[in-house]
Amino acid sequence: MTGTDQFKAMGERIKRESEETKPKEELAPVREEEITKAVATMDVIKENQELAKRYQQASKMGSENLSGGMPILKIHSIGRSTNELSDGSEPNNGWFYYKPTKQQFETIDCHILAISRGFNTPKLGGKPGETTYQHLLSGVMKVDGEYAPFVIYLNSAGHRNRMYAFGKQIHQFTHQRPIGIPMFALSIKLFTVQEKYEFTGDDGKKMSGKSWVMDYELKVNEDGSPVLVGDVREFDFLEESVIKAQEMMESMITSKVSEEAQPAVMSDETAIQGEEVFTGKVKKDEEIPF
Repeated sequence: MTGTDQFKAMGERIKRESEETKPKEELAPVREEEITKAVATMDVIKENQELAKRYQQASKMGSENLSGGMPILKIHSIGRSTNELSDGSEPNNGWFYYKPTKQQFETIDCHILAISRGFNTPKLGGKPGETTYQHLLSGVMKVDGEYAPFVIYLNSAGHRNRMYAFGKQIHQFTHQRPIGIPMFALSIKLFTVQEKYEFTGDDGKKMSGKSWVMDYELKVNEDGSPVLVGDVREFDFLEESVIKAQEMMESMITSKVSEEAQPAVMSDETAIQGEEVFTGKVKKDEEIPF
């Protein structure tokens, strides 16, 4: 069983246990546009709305243990990314794209599980021997009411600087006394911002461009305290998921899966012309304040 499969299994378990304490409800209605799409693409259920609804409700039965690949989360950049939504359209510029379900999200409410060690991969469009230094970040979010794992590549100075700033912000909670708060118990909102960067062209001249980077918002209560996990079963699920996330990321780093090891955001200028010019100090792994 892969790390992704184990994520799904734990998610199903905590969901099932939570549902046992709730009264039974009818299955959620299928959106009209989803039925219309199914009818248009499957002759066998043409003109049969009830059958279309049954197809949708039973779509995952029997295939729960089939692996769908790594749960990659990306940031879509128009003109630079080749992502495609389930209906064949292009995601919005600067929005998150979730590869397993081909869905897009403007923001993501999640729990961050773990951040990998730094590692190098061959630089996209670079010369032989040129590499890109990056990290992996993994977490869990809810997609259509179900727990969904994700992992995203953080491969630019902009990504890393915002990750370090987030680490400093939560340091007060993970190291507080008498009771520390683990990172996975914090509720986090992920969003994207567009920022300028500089790079050096092949002719040695400095140039500039723009790219999308991920930023973090710690969700807080009215009194300023962090929003925390308040259910023991959910806490157990997240705690177990941290180990699985670390194993999954280490496997990805070790195997160097070339298809997935593409930047979350990379401008044409950076890919073709040259390296970014780092304007701040690039911290070593041991300096990350988590």
